[in-house]
Amino acid sequence: MSSPTTRTYGVLYLIRCDQNGLHKIGITNNWPKRRRQLRVGETTTQVHVVRVNKAEQLERYLHRRFSAKRLPQSEWFTLDSEDLVFVRSVFLKAGSDYKAGGHKSPEVEPPAPPPPRKPEPPTPAQVRNSGVPEGWSDQQARAAYVVDTGQVCRDEVRESVFESEYEAFA
Repeated sequence: MSSPTTRTYGVLYLIRCDQNGLHKIGITNNWPKRRRQLRVGETTTQVHVVRVNKAEQLERYLHRRFSAKRLPQSEWFTLDSEDLVFVRSVFLKAGSDYKAGGHKSPEVEPPAPPPPRKPEPPTPAQVRNSGVPEGWSDQQARAAYVVDTGQVCRDEVRESVFESEYEAFA
């Protein structure tokens, strides 16, 4: 995690090791990536995950609070049910403060819209029935059709059609 002066928020998480029941309290800026690294769902179980302000300070606070239950040189703790109730209350309060500050939870943000689709080129029947003058080349007729239907502007057609052919329908 970056220093407190450069990052004001992050993700605070609590997971449980399925094998031994130990709990890990940690922070990250990228929960999906960290989740894969910790093998959540395979060897560990997600207990609480919340986006918070001052993630580093909250992590330090919880580590100090449970220092007597900490495995040496790790972020793993032997937490009992009372400890878990306390940790849950800290997570809920911190998440609420984060949202109250005008932040949106990343879980509720809508996905990005798909890129706009390019219009399909006109069929020969559409071009023939569009009322183009007799004697126009297929290229002129197609260009006139796309301009008339609003699929492109005349400047785009000018770039794609020879100047002499463009003059015929300009």
